[in-house]
Parts: sequence; C-alpha cells; structure tokens
Amino acid sequence: MIRETEAAKESLAALTPPASCAAHHRGSLGSLDDALEILRSLKTAMESPEPAAQLPGVAARATTLRSRVDVLQREEVALRQRYGLTH
Repeated sequence: MIRETEAAKESLAALTPPASCAAHHRGSLGSLDDALEILRSLKTAMESPEPAAQLPGVAARATTLRSRVDVLQREEVALRQRYGLTH
C-alpha cells in the first residue's frame, strides 16, 4: 500500500493543474503525504513489540486525514459543478 500511495502521489505531482484547481491539487498532494505518514506509522506500529500501544495515535491521525479528505471531496464536487464536468 505504501508503494501504491507513493506512485499515486508521484503521478499527481507530475500534473500541472489549471490555476482554478491549484489549491485542490496542493491539498490532494498534502493528503497523500499524510496518508503515507499514516501507513508508515501503521507499519512501524505493527512491527513493534507492543502494536496496540501505538495504534491510538495512528487512528487519531487517520481521523484527521478523513476530515481533510471530506473537505477536498466537497471542493472537487464544487469544481466539477462550476466547470460542467462529470465523473
């Protein structure tokens, strides 16, 4: 999952969005950075002698990321509506 997320971030980073989408693009890249941090933390926790002790911190970061992703998804919908785009 870490490699797949790194590849997704690399692909997204290679794009040059139109100016109206630049903030959403930066937010998406930031979310992928956060996701990578969470995945790496989860891997470290699972490899540790006491994984259960580290999991609450990972869960808290995941909850924060979920909130950020919700905002980005709403921004995406607004951008798609503004420019008449569909999935």
